[in-house]
Amino acid sequence: MLDRIGELVRQFNNVNFSFTVLGISFTWVLYRLNQYLLRNSLLKTLSTELKWIGMWFGNKYDRNSHDRNWYHPSSMVIGLKNLIGIQTILSGNCINLFSTDLIKNLSYLYGGLNRFNQHVERHTTFVHADPSLYARACKELENISFSITTPRGYTVGIPDETLKSYIESSLNGKGPLPQDVAMFIDQVYKSNKWLHTDGIAGDIYYNEANEVPTPYLCYKLTSVSLTKENAYSALRYPGFHWIMDALVFFLVLLSLLGLFLGGAELPEFISYL
Repeated sequence: MLDRIGELVRQFNNVNFSFTVLGISFTWVLYRLNQYLLRNSLLKTLSTELKWIGMWFGNKYDRNSHDRNWYHPSSMVIGLKNLIGIQTILSGNCINLFSTDLIKNLSYLYGGLNRFNQHVERHTTFVHADPSLYARACKELENISFSITTPRGYTVGIPDETLKSYIESSLNGKGPLPQDVAMFIDQVYKSNKWLHTDGIAGDIYYNEANEVPTPYLCYKLTSVSLTKENAYSALRYPGFHWIMDALVFFLVLLSLLGLFLGGAELPEFISYL
């Protein structure tokens, strides 16, 4: 009788252990599955957002564009609040699901667009800081058939040679524009040029050390990284914990063997093998 009771206790303990391991393993599998589905969902969202950013670059900041809306601050600013996928990936909780290369380029892209928006705000503040001076500049330019909001010329944001000569001569007090107005217009055009060309897609890098790329270059680098990221198979995506997954698989195997063996102890079975 005592032997049967002891055998029953050992069987109960073994079954209890096996089901505990299976429960923990099942929880881990659900966690990994959730990571996999979350990663795929974020990649799809990121792909959509990058296409939208690409359209924004192409439609608003093409060097050859002469779209009048191009000069309006509302068309220059990109809606970063709408980039939910990028913000989620960079929030910290999902970084381990993606490659370091994608995270780096995505950080540069988001940071560059954010800095560009700040430049646009400063540009707008500068232009409208003195309403009376702005009104005078608009009127003076209209008198010589030019405009401060939609400048004419071969390159966006840069005045043509005639207006350049007017500004330069007026800065020396010999042109058709008042000196303070000429100085204001000159600064507006320089700021405009930086925003529309150099600031967004001009030079490849902002600094000589080639450490901070322009937003447009960041966009191209991120697109390449996204293509590589999508090439990972379900079992090869970054962040896949091979050691932990292998351990879980081994424990599940032992647990199932323990259940099918009836009341045999796992250590005894392992020593038997």
